[in-house]
Amino acid sequence: MLRAVGPAADDPVLAAAALAKTATGDYVLIEGPDGIRFAEEPVATVTATRAGISVDAAPSVLPDGPRHWEGFDLSRLTEVFETVPIDGPNWYGWCGFAAALPSTARDGEILVHAATHRREVHLSADRTTFLGLAPDDLVAATERFKQIEPEEAVGPVTPVDVETGRGDYEATVKQALTRLAGTDLRKVIISRRVDLPFPVDVPRTYLAGRRRNTPARSFCLRTGELEAAGFPPETVVEVDSDGSVRAMPLAGTRALTGDPVRDAALRRELLVDPKEVYEHCVSVQSALDDLAAVCAPDDLEVREFLTVKRRGSVQHLGSVVRGRLAGGRTPWDAFKSAFPAVTASGIPRDLSLHAIVDLEASPRDLYSGAVFAQREDGSLDAALVLRSVYSSGGRAWIRAGAGIVPQSKPRREFIETCEKLASVSASIVRA
Repeated sequence: MLRAVGPAADDPVLAAAALAKTATGDYVLIEGPDGIRFAEEPVATVTATRAGISVDAAPSVLPDGPRHWEGFDLSRLTEVFETVPIDGPNWYGWCGFAAALPSTARDGEILVHAATHRREVHLSADRTTFLGLAPDDLVAATERFKQIEPEEAVGPVTPVDVETGRGDYEATVKQALTRLAGTDLRKVIISRRVDLPFPVDVPRTYLAGRRRNTPARSFCLRTGELEAAGFPPETVVEVDSDGSVRAMPLAGTRALTGDPVRDAALRRELLVDPKEVYEHCVSVQSALDDLAAVCAPDDLEVREFLTVKRRGSVQHLGSVVRGRLAGGRTPWDAFKSAFPAVTASGIPRDLSLHAIVDLEASPRDLYSGAVFAQREDGSLDAALVLRSVYSSGGRAWIRAGAGIVPQSKPRREFIETCEKLASVSASIVRA
């Protein structure tokens, strides 16, 4: 990829949202530790279903046409990406929740979508970097950026009632508690979907929500009919180019009310609540087990244990699990081992996945999956898709869940879903 560097945008978030709003085709916007990356006009696309993985690209990239691999395996993405003859590509995309249990996926359901693009704009605090596949693409990227007109006014947000469906959700939590009592299941996340009775302007909702939230990552994307924007509170896994690996489990929740005295009291309550501390500790142990499968044992450690993280409308107990890839292991091996995040599935993972499929009323699709950036240096950053809005097929919705453990109370778990939904529901901009 060719590149050029210009001055930093006055407001990178505002500029990125303007790029998303004015995009005419598929695009992806991902905010990570190095700033915000915006990419558009896919030149090669990887899609995966339970039947297999396919690559399609422009004839100049794949003159012999599309390629296909039978069967689905997340760890095969490394070799699939390497077959695309582009020098130093970045791959951006998403992974749906059903990728963890492909046998439950619907016929034709896309489990992974990734693309490398003709043009990119990277926005950081100190510079704007333009990338292009060819000289004309690099010029187009810079000209495109010059022509956008960022607008802070996103339009009025539309109130959303997130307290619907209490009876159904609490009944499902009771069923989950029965499973916990009768099997080896120790924790399961039960989620609920809230359908929105109007279409959503996804890029403007992204801007409004990003102003209100303090996420670990953020994203806004369009791939085909699917549009989504969100404010992930944690990562599934981060793998640096030197093989360093991190996971960021968050589990244990209390609201952020905006009242400093009340929020401090809720923080103290969170730190001593036996149910919340137990839920967090078993999640950290599970994250350690995930990394132990792909990392050298002597390199594993936990840092920032039981630190309170502020994430939009809620505060969580958080920890960081670190390691280093063992010889022969790839970033996608680490992703496969950690996916789906324990804080969005349960413990043990296999039992929780089956419980979720059995108990929840609708498929999760992108919810509790991941958005990812595999960068040109081989590093991988995958964020957990929570606190997000989704739009497809003329419908829009939001979704949230709560971790159910033996000490859970159905009413409290419903309240927790409302607290999490508020991270997005207060920022919805109607189309």
